[in-house]
Amino acid sequence: RSVMAPSPSHSDSLSLALFCCFLLLLLPSSAYGAVDWSTLTAATLADVTPMEWSSATNTNVGSIPATAFTGFTSDYFSMLSTSAFTGFKKDQFENVPPAAIAGITQWAMNKITGTAAGGFSKEQVKEFTANGCGGISAAIFTGLKAASYGGFSNDCLSGVPSAAFSGMIAAGIAEIPAGATAGISQYGMSKITQAAAAGFTAAQTAQFSTNTCMGLSQNFFRGAPAVVFSGFTKSCMQSTPTSAFKALTEAAAAKLTPDGASGIDSYSMSAIPAAAAAGFTKDQVESFSSAGCGGISEAIFSKLTADAYSGLVKDCVSHIPSAAFSGLTKEGAGSMTVSGASGIDSYDMNRINEEAASGFTETQTASFSAAGCGGITSNIFKGFTIATSGDASPYSGLTAECVSHIPTAAWKALSKAGAADLSVDSVAGIDSYDMNSISEAAASGFNKAQVAKFSKQGCSGIPLAMFKGMTPNAFSGLIKDCVAQIPTSSWAGVNALGLFSLQYSYLLCL
Repeated sequence: RSVMAPSPSHSDSLSLALFCCFLLLLLPSSAYGAVDWSTLTAATLADVTPMEWSSATNTNVGSIPATAFTGFTSDYFSMLSTSAFTGFKKDQFENVPPAAIAGITQWAMNKITGTAAGGFSKEQVKEFTANGCGGISAAIFTGLKAASYGGFSNDCLSGVPSAAFSGMIAAGIAEIPAGATAGISQYGMSKITQAAAAGFTAAQTAQFSTNTCMGLSQNFFRGAPAVVFSGFTKSCMQSTPTSAFKALTEAAAAKLTPDGASGIDSYSMSAIPAAAAAGFTKDQVESFSSAGCGGISEAIFSKLTADAYSGLVKDCVSHIPSAAFSGLTKEGAGSMTVSGASGIDSYDMNRINEEAASGFTETQTASFSAAGCGGITSNIFKGFTIATSGDASPYSGLTAECVSHIPTAAWKALSKAGAADLSVDSVAGIDSYDMNSISEAAASGFNKAQVAKFSKQGCSGIPLAMFKGMTPNAFSGLIKDCVAQIPTSSWAGVNALGLFSLQYSYLLCL
């Protein structure tokens, strides 16, 4: 026989009904239309259960009246799903109490649209948590009001994803507190556009961390106002990528402080455009490190102003590559200090052209080192001749030690004016090989006092051409020790007046 299932009792039916009601209570009211999001007010927000908040869609959130958000708390933000944040609108955020903003997490922040971000105020941005800042996007930076940037902190900016910085705007950057900019990382800084860089201030750049400076780019150098460069410190410049210096301008170079300029190393210096070098000043050049001077190029040398040249010191000059001296200008040579001129070595000197040499004065040549004099060329002697003769003549500053190191070939270019301007003491440094190279025309510039100081070794090189050129006054300066060393063949060049000028006792040496 078949077995029939027992019929449910009344109590069983009641239990089933109660169980279904219990399950219904567990469902969010939104699932069956209990929450009318469009009618919520600041007072009724609290009636929405946590489960209802967590299941709210972006459409639900977008339909909440803006005025209702005056009652929003951080708890409501933390209960919402991340996808719901795409529904927020600008006017809604405008009504959110600043304290509630702390409830926005990284993932939620990342879903906020740029348009909606336009509703954030400076006070609200101040409440962004480090975690929340980790979700800031380029769209948010672009959408924010400029004044709202004033709420950013160091901690917040240090957590912002690098790619987001490409959305920054110039007007907003100008509002960021100076101390907060140190939070911009190397990679974040490298993403800032040229247009946005126009918003930076000197107060901000003065606070840049070395890590921030490692991200400076050509876009920054091109876009930032020149005055911004007055904020850069030595450590910042030392950390700045070499490639960025390729975009340095004359106006920006002129604004660097001596401290900032001291941070430019050889690689960065060599990357600086020649046109930009025209902006350097005496104070900046005085602060150049020896490493920085090692990067000075011919192009940079050719554009430095006379004021800048006056800032070169011995240590710097001694590190400047010899090739750079081909770019030395007449004005630059004339503006170098005693210290700077003393740093020129033989290889540097050998590169100096005739025109540049004409800028030297007695002050600089008097400080030439023996090594430097060893590089003096005939072109330099020609340049000395072009220079004003007299007390300020470059020749008059040459010392006996310097003269003794000047290569013999240079003496072929000695002029009459040059010979006349040599000091009485310096001629003692002219040796026989040098003397033998002096032309008849140049010899006509010597006088009695100078000839009297010729060394015996020098006299042994006096050629016939010199005797032909020497004046009776110069002959009268010849002394016995010198006459005794003069080659016999040279006497054929002595004329009657010259011979008459020799003292009788010296003729006995012949």
